[in-house]
Amino acid sequence: MKTTKVSSSNVKSHHRITQSKINPNMFNVKRVVFNFAGLSDESKKKALEKFRDYYNEHYAQDDFDMFVDDQKSILKEEGIDLNGLYFDIYHGTIAFDGWLDLITFLKHNPKLAEQFKELKNEDISGFKIKSDSHGESFHVEELQYELSSEKANKMAQDMSEEIDNILHNKAREVLKDARQLDSDILSDENLIDFMDNNEIKFNPDGSMYR
Repeated sequence: MKTTKVSSSNVKSHHRITQSKINPNMFNVKRVVFNFAGLSDESKKKALEKFRDYYNEHYAQDDFDMFVDDQKSILKEEGIDLNGLYFDIYHGTIAFDGWLDLITFLKHNPKLAEQFKELKNEDISGFKIKSDSHGESFHVEELQYELSSEKANKMAQDMSEEIDNILHNKAREVLKDARQLDSDILSDENLIDFMDNNEIKFNPDGSMYR
């Protein structure tokens, strides 16, 4: 197969024309595509801008799903066993529901444990927790508990505000980490690594080759 010379007015720079060996009157047109590193500086800027939207639409949710699973595992080790964890980083809202393993929770909050040390001897089935938030003004919407005695229940009522404050701070930490994750996964460095590792190809103008 031999390459045929053509004028720039007949073919764009990202096409390559070759003459068919089978029929000299037929020509094969092949697109020339580039990896990110092969693009011009101007095309790299366009590629990053367009691919950032593409990544956000098709891959970011997987990153956040893993983030939620990791956060739930970390919180469970601290006695906060969540069924669901939901947040909106753009509007600054976060909510969750689940159960509080009070014994484990108190181990991770020694000041609270000392204040309510008598609860360690109680038969505690757990605290049901459900949160709600408006902006970053977080509060525990529902805090239910099932303890073995009236005294224990009274103590639980007294410390519910303390639990509320701790959960409030945990929620803000999760939201902060989620915002940082969003910044990291959509950074130029992460996107370029993803392009290279997955061999994403581009047209000369920076648009994705599909």
